[in-house]
Amino acid sequence: MLFPALVTIFFIAISNVNFRNEFFISYVPIISTMAIFYWAAFWPELMPKVIVFIIGIVQDAIQGMPFGFSSLSLLILWFAIYSQRRFISGESFIGIWLIYIVAVAIYMVINLLVISLYFKHMIFSHDLITVWLMNCILYPIFHYIFYKMHSSLINNLKIKD
Repeated sequence: MLFPALVTIFFIAISNVNFRNEFFISYVPIISTMAIFYWAAFWPELMPKVIVFIIGIVQDAIQGMPFGFSSLSLLILWFAIYSQRRFISGESFIGIWLIYIVAVAIYMVINLLVISLYFKHMIFSHDLITVWLMNCILYPIFHYIFYKMHSSLINNLKIKD
């Protein structure tokens, strides 16, 4: 089932549309982290490593980054969450949200280090903190969307059986 991957790519594309608004462009949330976090924790078969790699390539293409940057960071996120999914799935929503907050911060630091190594100088922007906050604030909305997708997919599988 490619549905979660296609929805993720759709959200990435929509979030990177240039609305000719400098404020919006500077503070775009990293929706791919929300999707990969959710699916790696709750139904990793629908977001396998190959799909995560492709999502990273698509994200790099849309954002004009060298290919592979996002793939590397997203795969590290996927492996970290996948390895802890039994722990995460037993948490309350607040616990899941707090784990996401830490995970996205680590993702952003890894991404910053990879980009800085590539360009051979440290790149930092105060916008990173704002983007992190946007991710933290918006995660509950996307979690709910992914949860509804998850429930719908399970119900559809039950109907077919």
